Amino acid sequence: MLRLRGVTTGIGGRVLQRNIDLDLLRGEVLGVVGGSGAGKSVLLKTIVGLIPAVSGTIEMFGRNLATLDEDERQLLGTRWGVLFQDGALFSSLTVGENVAVPLQERLDLPRGLVHELVIMKLALVGLAPETARLYPAALSGGMRKRAALARALALDPPLLFLDEPTAGLDPIGAAEFDRLVRDLKESLNLTVFMVTHDIDSLVAVADRIAVLIDNRLKIGTMDDMLRDTDPWIHAYFHGPRGRAAIERPSNPGA
Repeated sequence: MLRLRGVTTGIGGRVLQRNIDLDLLRGEVLGVVGGSGAGKSVLLKTIVGLIPAVSGTIEMFGRNLATLDEDERQLLGTRWGVLFQDGALFSSLTVGENVAVPLQERLDLPRGLVHELVIMKLALVGLAPETARLYPAALSGGMRKRAALARALALDPPLLFLDEPTAGLDPIGAAEFDRLVRDLKESLNLTVFMVTHDIDSLVAVADRIAVLIDNRLKIGTMDDMLRDTDPWIHAYFHGPRGRAAIERPSNPGA
């Protein structure tokens, strides 16, 4: 679904990762973690084209993004959705209008059908139909995340990018969102690239884990990470919060 070869990322003249190779497999959830300033969100934004890569190649669905013209890139872009950390909802639009944006931009559909699809997408993420009439400012943090997820899924993309999906949520809300992501992944056969700082999310949702550390990337299963002797990786997965999440009999996403 996604292949990176020799990708170097940076912002403001500062290199964050060098020569990254990564394969995202169809149907898996890859959790991406790293310390503050490691460039997790920059990597995500580089992959989806919001920040140019310093070097290397990025392929989605077997297509090299650098070789596509604008029309081809726009068409391919309908096959992935993005949930940004703060939701990035348009504050001047209602929730329903936010979810309708990709439908109206990409498809020529009657207004009534767009409305029906909006209500369906809201239901998919656990929001009531009346939520469509509200503005983002009237929503709780968890509801904003769900509304933004509904927009990311508006065009039924097979590939989903999540940037810190549980950031700012209380433990109950975070566990519910983890469960939602896992259920949607199974029911919609999604492939998910998930940037997170939350080890509970990794335990609940991720099939493999990618750790950004020292300008490079380490990828493996949870067992691989637990055996890794790198000081940062060991501290992250074997620290008090890591042990609590991993040893918990029933994790929040279960």
